[in-house]
Amino acid sequence: MKRILVPVDFSDESAHALRFAGRLAQHHGATVRLLYADYFVPPVDFASSAAVEFAITSDEAADAAKKLLIHTAEEHLPAGVAFETRVVIDSPVAAIVDEARHCGADIVIMGTHGRTGFRRLVVGSVTETVMRMVNLPLITVSPKTAASRVTATLSRIVVAVDYTAECREAILAAASIADAEARIVCVRNVEECDNPTVAAAEILRMQAWTPPEILDRCQYKVLPDDHPAEQVLELAKLVYANLIATGLTSKRTTTEVVRGTLSERLVERADCPVLAVNEMTVTARMTAAPAATAGKS
Repeated sequence: MKRILVPVDFSDESAHALRFAGRLAQHHGATVRLLYADYFVPPVDFASSAAVEFAITSDEAADAAKKLLIHTAEEHLPAGVAFETRVVIDSPVAAIVDEARHCGADIVIMGTHGRTGFRRLVVGSVTETVMRMVNLPLITVSPKTAASRVTATLSRIVVAVDYTAECREAILAAASIADAEARIVCVRNVEECDNPTVAAAEILRMQAWTPPEILDRCQYKVLPDDHPAEQVLELAKLVYANLIATGLTSKRTTTEVVRGTLSERLVERADCPVLAVNEMTVTARMTAAPAATAGKS
């Protein structure tokens, strides 16, 4: 890992994510790239007189944001961690997605405000939107994540297995940034998980699905299928997981649009960072693999 992209909005939540990114960068010798995006225009409800007093050019506002980005990096990143800053005059989602595609980052790390249920649906979330559009693995850091859980030593990872290409890419991404001796616990929510025959068959299926290069680092467990997100989160607490990995599927039922998918509920409720991979990331990886092979030949 050489570069970590961290979108910043100067909130406590983004500072929390930046601290996690800084420790991860320190562990891997990576550079942190801080991004801030805004249109830099007065609010639409400004009176004309207030707008005159507020008058400031976009360039001046961007320069001020640049200085604040540098201050934020110096305040929250460990000493010695290299960083870059970029200010973009655009909407946050568009700027983050575009920057991820072109800046050479390996991963995106963002804070989340932890909204759930109907409030999440109405208010929306920049992080949730980016999570579905970005072409890189994305790690979310919730306000629920205690400072003690924001650690660069990723020694315990829980993977919510759903047998999709997104989930497979998520487990590989998590393994690539984890400690060499990290314990990876693959879990699957199934009916009749207390039935030994059912449990054994599901564990064998998970083992067959696991990428062979990390098979010897994995353990397997089946969980009840009622309230699957809560089951995964409870297990993550029990094993003191430093990271949860999940694949983000593109199809959603009406209920999932309102309540969130399993991946979205994990992001909302986890008290440790969550790594999510979407369909675009899988496609980007598949496209890059042949190019990399051709370059070596």
